[in-house]
Amino acid sequence: MNKYQFEDLISDYIENKIKSNDKNDFEDYLKSNKQAQDLVNSIKFNIEAFKKIPKVKVNEDFNEKLLSKVRIKKNKFVKSRSTKALLFGFTRSQLLLSLILIFIFSFTSFEILSEIFYDNNNKNIMITNNLDTNLNDELEGSNNLDSNAIHNSKSRDIDYSKNIKFVND
Repeated sequence: MNKYQFEDLISDYIENKIKSNDKNDFEDYLKSNKQAQDLVNSIKFNIEAFKKIPKVKVNEDFNEKLLSKVRIKKNKFVKSRSTKALLFGFTRSQLLLSLILIFIFSFTSFEILSEIFYDNNNKNIMITNNLDTNLNDELEGSNNLDSNAIHNSKSRDIDYSKNIKFVND
């Protein structure tokens, strides 16, 4: 007999419900193993201790009162949860706080972004005004073709077909 078989048969042995052939094996295992004897003795001690505990007497309507109190508490919990929840599980105060924070975030973001774009627009206006004056100065100073136009026409005449390489070549 191994330890697991022994442990399965302990309660049957204590209650004298064990078969005779299993009882002989069980008692042989008990004689050969000190830990098994200690285990059986501690279980017997616990059973006797539980038998000595006085029973608690309650009123006949104890179960009915207990169940009614449980139902009342359960209904109060469900009602209190359903009345507090307003939108997406938020209470009114949580929802109000969230909306205020969203408003503050949106307002400050708008203010910051508008300052950035306003400054960039002013710089762009200044740059375009400078470009317009520089362009007018160049056009007035030169009667010939623009040097950029000449350069662009030269770059268009270059043949790049010899420089093109295909992947599989």
